[in-house]
Amino acid sequence: MEDQFRPDGVMEKDAPLQPPATTPGIQHMGGDADPIPDPLQPLEIEDGREDDTNMPSASPVDENQAKQHAVPVEQSKTTEGSGSKLPLIYIIVALLVVIGIIVAGVCGSGNCSSKGSSSEEQELSPRDMEGMEIKAQLEKVLGTTYFDGSTDSTEPHQKALNWIIHQDPRQLPPDSNHLLQRFILTQFYYSTSQASPWKFCGAATGAQTDEFYFQFLGRESLTERWLSGVPECRWAGCDCSGDTENITGIHIWDNSFTGSLPSELGLLSHATYLTLRAQNFTGTIPPSIYKMTALTSLGLSNSNFTGTINSAVFSMPSLSILHFQDNQMTGTIPTEVGLFQGKLLFISKNYFTGTIPSELFSAKNARDIRLGDNKLSGTIPTEVGLLAWQVEEDDLDTEADNDIEIGPALYFAGNNELSGTIPSELGLVNRLHEFNIGFTSIEGTIPEELFLDCLYLKFLLVENCNLAGTLSTNFGLLTNLHHLKLANNNFTGSIPMEFEALIGVEDFTINGNPELRGSIPDDMCFENVLNARGLEFVADCAPTTITGSDGATSIGEPFVSCPEGCCTTCCDGGTGICMEQ
Repeated sequence: MEDQFRPDGVMEKDAPLQPPATTPGIQHMGGDADPIPDPLQPLEIEDGREDDTNMPSASPVDENQAKQHAVPVEQSKTTEGSGSKLPLIYIIVALLVVIGIIVAGVCGSGNCSSKGSSSEEQELSPRDMEGMEIKAQLEKVLGTTYFDGSTDSTEPHQKALNWIIHQDPRQLPPDSNHLLQRFILTQFYYSTSQASPWKFCGAATGAQTDEFYFQFLGRESLTERWLSGVPECRWAGCDCSGDTENITGIHIWDNSFTGSLPSELGLLSHATYLTLRAQNFTGTIPPSIYKMTALTSLGLSNSNFTGTINSAVFSMPSLSILHFQDNQMTGTIPTEVGLFQGKLLFISKNYFTGTIPSELFSAKNARDIRLGDNKLSGTIPTEVGLLAWQVEEDDLDTEADNDIEIGPALYFAGNNELSGTIPSELGLVNRLHEFNIGFTSIEGTIPEELFLDCLYLKFLLVENCNLAGTLSTNFGLLTNLHHLKLANNNFTGSIPMEFEALIGVEDFTINGNPELRGSIPDDMCFENVLNARGLEFVADCAPTTITGSDGATSIGEPFVSCPEGCCTTCCDGGTGICMEQ
């Protein structure tokens, strides 16, 4: 079937042809050929020419009659005038030019596109129409070009939009208050399951049901899989406020998330915590996360993140807990760390370099600072004394409720290249409960201020350093100690009898000090034994291998004596070889 034109000049496809009508001024060309309007003015006929009844008559073209396209001409007739013949094909060409001008004028005015658009709209389903509104609503927040950057249907944001419009059993209307957060969570799901599926709580497949038992911190509860038809507040690991059903937190551990962390999560403005530990993310932490002003806890540890620490994280107004440890992050610790108003700052087990900024100790609310297992160098700043902290009565109640220690904990140990000595200003931190510098190159003695003023100390971990000198008799003042590690240093003299006051110690290592002698007090051991504590006592309590100048070896007395049944591991002070008892 050939193309035809509607009365408005728009070409139509496959419209049925109408029988030609005999119309004055219309030339019919053989058989079923369509009539051709003659665009020429009337011609004068010279004497002796053919009768005008056989000549084509000319009349003005009626735009509304130009309905049909010309078909091939079977015969070629000529029009004679002014002593020459005009081939009929010229007439056809002229007619087509006129029709083209008419069509161009109509389409140029926008009538073609508007009518075509109207036709398409009539073919859209009601949900498709809502889908256009949903997209427009999301673009008001996400940006007008958010969905235009890529039309690839496999892109997470395009998949999320398609799911919201066509696959979501809830079929949210465009004006839903929860449209944005449901889209964000759906986009998060598609972003983190592109490379591999979630380990658990992902969208149901096969014979799986939407309901399943979700385990978290040893507790199991019946919940719903992601992308199920229930409100997103009931998706596993999601929490919401009771009245508004706004997302207040996401807490999912060890679920094999892959891909990058979507920046859209930063738009969950009501969220107070975001905990996505033990995942397989790639890339950096998006800056939009640091705009979540209601966030009190940000836990992104052990998740393979790279890049540097964005200083904006330390200015988050509500942030109390920051867990960035055990990632692949690099660079230095920003001086803006001093702006941190939170309590827990965990950035250990990364690849941070440079020195410990003195501004760190301006964070006076900090209770636990963990910088261990990095590549930090330099000394411990004397500004550490600025962490002196006054405890209020309500803080005592908080400790019991939340199991958060009173006073700061300083963890600098492991793979850091710290040097210098332990600053005496550490004694100013009167509520210090943990001090860990193990496996560093710090030397010198343990300052007396630590024993006289840090009476709340529970963890003193200084093993595998270069510390020297004698062990202070003031150790007996640290009656709150639970963990005391002095192994593999250069301590000399004898073990003070005042150690007998350390009856709460259950993890004690003193081996690897070749010049240290003495006995572990009975009370230190047996008080713990009577209380059925699981002790870990390690000392050079095995017979000592002595190597002479000629290379000959002999066996001597142990460097340290240990009451029977007290030490769990005895080491040979000569060779360093240890054996469990």
